[in-house]
Amino acid sequence: MCSVSSIAGAVLAQALTVEIINGHLRAGLVPPVLVSRSLKR
Repeated sequence: MCSVSSIAGAVLAQALTVEIINGHLRAGLVPPVLVSRSLKR
């Protein structure tokens, strides 16, 4: 049960992220993108 609930929670969190990004795009906005400071550019 614990594994399934963790996976389901992760899927729901990712689905929410996708919907928020789609809302930004439909409104003509650029969704914010956060980049880790540990990445070299």
